[in-house]
Amino acid sequence: MEKAQRRKAHPAPRERRPAGCPVRLDRERRERILDAVLEASRRRGSIDFSASELALAAGISRNLIHRYFGGSQALFDELIERECGRVQRRIKAALIECPEGPDEPWERARRVIAAYLASFDGHGVTLRKLVLEDDPSDPVARAVRTTRVTVARSLAEVLGAGTGREVMEELFGFSGFLLGLVRHDCVPPSGNDAVAALCMAACRDALRRAREREALSRLRAERLAASRGTVVSAGR
Repeated sequence: MEKAQRRKAHPAPRERRPAGCPVRLDRERRERILDAVLEASRRRGSIDFSASELALAAGISRNLIHRYFGGSQALFDELIERECGRVQRRIKAALIECPEGPDEPWERARRVIAAYLASFDGHGVTLRKLVLEDDPSDPVARAVRTTRVTVARSLAEVLGAGTGREVMEELFGFSGFLLGLVRHDCVPPSGNDAVAALCMAACRDALRRAREREALSRLRAERLAASRGTVVSAGR
């Protein structure tokens, strides 16, 4: 009894949450909110929502969006980062399902590219913000870059192209070409043979350029080594 009276007279201090700090919901509820916003964006064909419209799509109040996510922009950032993670997992799954054999590298590359583009089915407009981000300090831009690196490394792996600087730079550039197709709505949800042929041709060109650059780099290195040997011989 005395202890209860002391607790009532001197209640324990409540832990304060820093202003603007999002409340951590259980993961399942956060996922439901993000799914609702993604579906609303897909139906609308845009991510241009007012705060009230965003709250309505998520099925919660404006105040709760701010409380749970820190604001509507933070909600969209988390949504896009999540979708980038799904793209990467889809590509890795395609690698596991790819047939193996000396005659199958380009078929495996085709499956990787198809898996990547299929990740945007129905969300091309919704995730258009994703392909326009170019600020390296932005978390969304970092997520996009990581996704592009995953595409480049996956293609290098299935094609047996190695991970040299020239190969990775060209295949990273090719992943940017794929994002351009998404940005301009050139990838229909059901797939398209013409688009697939265009992607494969662009991938082959990227690999060809990488090989040409590698050959040029080797030639320069050989000439440099030869010139240094000549200088050493002359000095003696």
